[in-house]
Amino acid sequence: MKKTDFNYISSERREDKEQVRKSLTYWQDVWRRLKKNRLALVGLISVVIVMFFAILGPVINPYSYNKQHRDYKNIPPRLDVYKLDDDLYVYMSGMLDLIHVSEDGHLLARFQERDDDFINRTYTYRLFDEEGNEIASVIADFANQTDSDTVDFILIYEGEEFEEADDTIWNLTFILGTDRNGRDLLARVMYGTRVSLIIAFVAALI
Repeated sequence: MKKTDFNYISSERREDKEQVRKSLTYWQDVWRRLKKNRLALVGLISVVIVMFFAILGPVINPYSYNKQHRDYKNIPPRLDVYKLDDDLYVYMSGMLDLIHVSEDGHLLARFQERDDDFINRTYTYRLFDEEGNEIASVIADFANQTDSDTVDFILIYEGEEFEEADDTIWNLTFILGTDRNGRDLLARVMYGTRVSLIIAFVAALI
């Protein structure tokens, strides 16, 4: 080719084809790459939620991880409630404690006294108010129980028998229930999550 084969243009008509990009800092570039990876973004959000659960959860939760609530041992998250009267709802725990509960699922009190009749396989539970007056007396008859893995009983209140629970409701006092020592399981999960996060971050820093 010869120079005469080319047509030259003036400097005013020249176009710069080089692409000009905005300069990004290190963290801006990291965030740009992270937004393109959806799985990584979901993982980040999950870690943030777990951190809030472990750090702020114990502040919101009114119960401590090591405090024992001796009246409410081995209580599950959902309660099989017996309606004995218009204002008397009860739940039988796995520790054979009769619990007075509200209609919406709050634990109110444990029946304080229990008289055991091992011959007839019946327990008599009594509930008292703050002044010592008896509020209710309930008999639990375990005579028909044959399987040791399940608790089969009939509640007797004012001469009327109640064989099956009227409803199953959420435990609003202890959302995840309690262990055999009466400790709040939600508080213990929060505390365990906090310890796991500390170990993970320390290991990453090392």
